[in-house]
Order: sequence, then C-alpha cells, then structure tokens
Amino acid sequence: ASFLAALPALLVKIPIESLKQKKQAQGFESQVNSNSSQTLAIIYQGGVAQALREVGFNSAQLVIFASTSGTPALRGAFAAALAALLTHPFDVVKTTAMTSTSMEP
Repeated sequence: ASFLAALPALLVKIPIESLKQKKQAQGFESQVNSNSSQTLAIIYQGGVAQALREVGFNSAQLVIFASTSGTPALRGAFAAALAALLTHPFDVVKTTAMTSTSMEP
C-alpha cells in the first residue's frame, strides 16, 4: 500500500533526484550529449532503487512515529532521523545506481 501511495510522487521525484545526483557527480552532461536518444532512460536510471528506498524510509518512519511517545514534533524528528539512519545503506545503493555510467539496472 505504501508503494502504491508513493508511486505518483516517485514519477516526479526520481528524475529530479537522478538529475541532481548526476549533476553533483558531473556526469549528466556527457551522458546526455553521447546518448541523446536515451535521455528518458538516463534520468530514470536508478528509479527502482529510489522507489525501494522511499518505501523503506516511509514505512520505518511511520512505525517509529507510531511507537514513540511525546510531542508530535519531537516524535516526527526522531522518527525521521532513525528512519534515515536505518535506510542509509539503501540510499548509497540508490546514489550509486543513479550515478553509474552504464545503463544496467
């Protein structure tokens, strides 16, 4: 259910995140120039990794938020921080997939 709810946002978020990662790695301009017919595939590269990371983060954040007590702001901050810590390895995989120069999934 979490994936289905996040899918519309991911359709917009994945290309933006991919472009940001490639720009930070300074690889996007050369990829677009050499593969202009594959621009859509390039900007969605790493999309599966992004989707899995988002679902994991959202699920962890929800469970942590629901299982803690205190003010909502503190609970939310704690839940987001712990979810980010738990999903950091998936974030590394996502970034590696998005900045890879090969078109392998």
